[in-house]
Amino acid sequence: MLARGCAGYLDKSIGGAELAAAIEAIAAGERIVAGAPEETAAAGPDVAWPDGNAGLSAREAEVLALITRGLTNDEVAHHAHLSINSVKSYIRSAYRKIGVERRSQAVRWGMEHGMSPHGRGSADQ
Repeated sequence: MLARGCAGYLDKSIGGAELAAAIEAIAAGERIVAGAPEETAAAGPDVAWPDGNAGLSAREAEVLALITRGLTNDEVAHHAHLSINSVKSYIRSAYRKIGVERRSQAVRWGMEHGMSPHGRGSADQ
């Protein structure tokens, strides 16, 4: 995103004081990357997700990885800071892209493509 002209990246999990300081710095013309996971900040806009050939967006892959870990839609929404409707939209879109119709099929697909609880796609990493 920074390569495309964005002034910064602020992760949803940063605290109020850090958020205020980052917004002030961006307004002053600085480029800011605050609260971003180290691998995302280092990798830039082309962060690799498990089986990127499936065409999943980073958010679809995140939701699918959380489903693969056994989380419910409500738990995914809480963990990813999304509304339940957004979670359902990401799930539908991911299912279409990976060619599955049921959650059990998506979990199997996720496990076979590195999204197991201890794989590259794990939300713990």
